[in-house]
Parts: sequence; structure tokens; C-alpha cells
Amino acid sequence: MCWVSRNLDDIKYNVAEKDIYTFKVMEKKEGVYYSYYFHKEYNLAEEYKNCIRIKFRYDKKNKFGGGVLKEMIITEGFHSYSSERCFVRNRVGSKGSWIKVFRKQLLFGKCFEDYVVDSRYHQLVVMDCVIPRGSHYYINDMGEIVSNKIIVVGERKG
Repeated sequence: MCWVSRNLDDIKYNVAEKDIYTFKVMEKKEGVYYSYYFHKEYNLAEEYKNCIRIKFRYDKKNKFGGGVLKEMIITEGFHSYSSERCFVRNRVGSKGSWIKVFRKQLLFGKCFEDYVVDSRYHQLVVMDCVIPRGSHYYINDMGEIVSNKIIVVGERKG
């Protein structure tokens, strides 16, 4: 999963002044939790640390010789969703499971579906997480967060 922003206002390095509550879509196999994309195993209540790797993409050079920033892409770090800006719907059935993440923003009375995760082989779960105070993070306008630290607290019920 990559965090992408084309909005220059998103490109702000933040330091968490307090714990930030988020959620993460993960796979659950035989009682063990794994990140959906990289299949990294997570233990509950353990603090994980990683660096944040950023790439910048520029439009073609303008007539003055410089390129204009087109987008910022974060390929490494702990990806999660803002509990204040997003919500989920999930379903588990005989042919696998899916989880849809939506923004808490309505347009013409409808929510936009931003991200869908599905799996035919493993159970998908929504995990409550904490980005600890003092962590470094970025958040985009869709409520996606990438941080250098995360704690997976537990499985969200219901």
C-alpha cells in the first residue's frame, strides 16, 4: 500500500503531541495478525518502529528549468486510517471477506468509497491502533496516515 498525495497542503511533517487513535486492515490466520500488504506479523500491545520513505514526482521541467511538484508518495512506514475521518464496512462469507473504507464526508447524501480490501484465503479484520505521542507522521485529505511508530491494540468488534 502506498500513501499518495497530490495536495501540497498534505505534505507536512507532523509530530504527534498526543496519542492518535487509528485503525488498520489486517489478515487474521490461526489467531495471528498480519499486515495485509507486506504480511508482517504483529503482536498486540507491542510498539513497532520503522522509517518513513518518501518519493517526490515532478511534472516535466517548465521553461525556467525546474519541475513542478506533482505528487508525494510514501512507500514505507506504518499505514493506517484516521478514526476521525474514516469508517469501515466489512463482510465475511463463504467465499472470503472484504472490508471497505469510506471517508466521513458526504456528497449529495452519499459516502465515497476510497479503498477496498478483499481476501479469498484469509479472514480480514479491522484492528484498533495507536500512533504513540512523539511519533512522526503524515496524513492526507482522505484520512490515510503513515507513521514511524504504531501499536496494534486489538481487534475491533462489530
